[in-house]
Amino acid sequence: MDNNVVILRAPGLERDLDRLFRWELTRRRGYDAPIGAPVPSRMDLWAFLRGYRHDLAADGQMRFMIDTDEDAEDAVTIGTVDLCDYDADDSSAYVGIFIAEEMRGRGYGKMTLQALSIEAHRLGVSVLRAVVAPENAASVRLFESAGFVLGPDHAPDSGSLLTYVCSLSGYSLKSE
Repeated sequence: MDNNVVILRAPGLERDLDRLFRWELTRRRGYDAPIGAPVPSRMDLWAFLRGYRHDLAADGQMRFMIDTDEDAEDAVTIGTVDLCDYDADDSSAYVGIFIAEEMRGRGYGKMTLQALSIEAHRLGVSVLRAVVAPENAASVRLFESAGFVLGPDHAPDSGSLLTYVCSLSGYSLKSE
C-alpha cells in the first residue's frame, strides 16, 4: 500500500506480539541486527509488551510500530522504529529502524524518520544518532537522505561502524 502516509503508534500486546517476534528473528539474519544483541524469545517480547509504558524519560527508550494508513481499520503495520539510549543530559537518543522486507524501497523509511523526528522533537530530543554498518548501503542512503550526517567522532575509512547525527534544533513540528 503506497499511500505516502506513515503513522507511528505504541506497540500493543495482542496486535503486535507475533509480528514483532517474526521481525526480531528476521533482523538477526540481516545488517540491521543490533550488535551483540541476543535473539529475544517470544516470552521476552510478551513480557516487554505487557509492561511497556511508552515513556522515553522513564525508560530511556520508546518503540513505535509503523502503520501506513490513518484509518485504523485499514492500517498495515510495516515495521518498527525505536528511540533508545536516551540521554537527558544532552537531549539525544539513538534511532533504530526496521521496515519489513516486502515494503522496502517505497519511501517508507524516509517518511518514518521524518515522523520520528517530529515526535522526538516534541519529546524534547534535540539530537538523533544512528549507528550503521558501512556495508549496509540502503541504511546509509536512508539516513543521509533524511538529513543525517557523519558524526564528528567518525574516522573515515576506518572500517568501523558509521555514526550518523541529525540535529533537531529549529525542527518544525508540522509535518512537511
